[in-house]
Amino acid sequence: MKPIQFTIRRLLIAVAVFGVFAWAAIYLHRQWVLVPSLRAQARFHAQHANADIIAIRERSHTADPAELSAVNRKWKAYHNAMRQKYEGAAAFPWFGVTPDPPNPVPLSDPMIGRWVDLHYN
Repeated sequence: MKPIQFTIRRLLIAVAVFGVFAWAAIYLHRQWVLVPSLRAQARFHAQHANADIIAIRERSHTADPAELSAVNRKWKAYHNAMRQKYEGAAAFPWFGVTPDPPNPVPLSDPMIGRWVDLHYN
């Protein structure tokens, strides 16, 4: 039996076959792992966009209705933007996802004496 000779043609075919398998592995990983994760992030932010902040207390200060209204607008705008970002990322998973900006309304932190009460609609 003659040993297999490596020709340029056979090498190109081998590289093409490897490329197809590598592409399929990346595509399936994105569809089975990345896209469900991005959709879960979008649902999380959609749920938080529907929530209302009903009280903010920091040590001895309690937010008045005007402050709560302003904070609620920031809260809803932030979570709607994040929802749209993750829905777009789930629709086009081959594009990268930029890091999230910091939340404009930090949630409760007992270490600094801050409590934020939410009401989900």
